[in-house]
Amino acid sequence: RITMGRVMELAELYKRLGQKINIREDIRKEIEAVKSDELTGRSQDRINSLEREYDLIQRQVIEIDRSIRKLELARAGVRG
Repeated sequence: RITMGRVMELAELYKRLGQKINIREDIRKEIEAVKSDELTGRSQDRINSLEREYDLIQRQVIEIDRSIRKLELARAGVRG
């Protein structure tokens, strides 16, 4: 039987996942916009910074996804 705390935790994880995915998409769009401009030393620095930020957000998305999967499996009664 799932507890109310677990349901709330799962809902919060899904919310955080959605937020991180939106941030990741915004960063991807900004990278493409900067790349479409003439590449100067400054724009290349910005791209590098955005790519590092993108990688960090991607790792957070993966971590949240793992947590969701664990909770979903626990909810289904599957032991991992």
